[in-house]
Amino acid sequence: MSEAERADMSRWGRLFTRLFETPSGVFGLILAILTLPLFVSIGLATEILILGVFALSYNLMFGFTGLLSFGHALFFGFGAYLAAGIIIETGLPLLPTLVVVFLLALGLSLVIGLISIQLSGIAFAMVTLAFAQLGYEAVLKLDEYTGGADGLLGIYRPSPLGLGLVDLTDEVMFYAVCAGIAVLCVSYTYLLSRSLFGRTLTAIRINEERTAALGVNTYRVKVIVFTIAGGMAAVMGGLWGMYIRFLSPQILYWSNTGDVILYTLIGGMQSVMGPILGAGFLRSVNRLLFETEPGYYNVTVGTIFVLIVLFERGGFIEMLNRAVQSLKNTVGKRSKSDENSDSPR
Repeated sequence: MSEAERADMSRWGRLFTRLFETPSGVFGLILAILTLPLFVSIGLATEILILGVFALSYNLMFGFTGLLSFGHALFFGFGAYLAAGIIIETGLPLLPTLVVVFLLALGLSLVIGLISIQLSGIAFAMVTLAFAQLGYEAVLKLDEYTGGADGLLGIYRPSPLGLGLVDLTDEVMFYAVCAGIAVLCVSYTYLLSRSLFGRTLTAIRINEERTAALGVNTYRVKVIVFTIAGGMAAVMGGLWGMYIRFLSPQILYWSNTGDVILYTLIGGMQSVMGPILGAGFLRSVNRLLFETEPGYYNVTVGTIFVLIVLFERGGFIEMLNRAVQSLKNTVGKRSKSDENSDSPR
């Protein structure tokens, strides 16, 4: 092998490492977001994008901080119903609607966070589940505003800024708006994970007692990340309501949080790319089996989950990292072998 060939393979190895290494693979992830409709249907691409960023918001709490919540669907459903109500009642454009949703969701998640984060472990998880079930029951009872068990109809997609220049009934244009918002969320999460605040989240996950001993107010940090995650989830909920144009109380049910936990675990925790990768894989499997063998979806997902937990707890991201490292090692051994064979004896 010539020096040029070895250098070329080395460049490709570094490229693959940068692409899959988390969180520095954010640029590759953004590129994938922008080009996803070239590889799958526009509807599936939109689902992957919205649910993937929803899972990313959950990963801020679970993967980065170690907060296992069973009530994250509350914020997703809150954002969906609030955005739908604002659009139906006032006709406000899409982007201002999402700003209002984000700000109100920050307030809701702050209040719930101040209460629930006083607990930890399974107690914290149960309290968040209780709040989510309260939201679920509230949607059922307030049927005058939410449609109750019959669901909420009449949701439409307004122009982003109310100027009428963009028709969001076009699925491609709606995906473009979702992609822009997703890129902002991914970039923010990446910068957050690389900041001092992000390092503090990691320290809390690894050993909260030692982190507190260093003078960090861990309660305040956890409340902040809980609030940010709730606001991000609500924005994705608002987009989801506009995408499917119908809402039911099921969106707040605990099983919706369970799906997000699966996306995060299967894709890979403590990463920016992992939850979106997990959402993409499971939504694709869902589409495939729904069209062929609907009854096998839960069996398939359960089997994959068990295998991930038993053999690769880092999820798909860790598998990709191992594959890249194996490729680099193979190239390195081959290069050394060639150097030894080319050297004079």
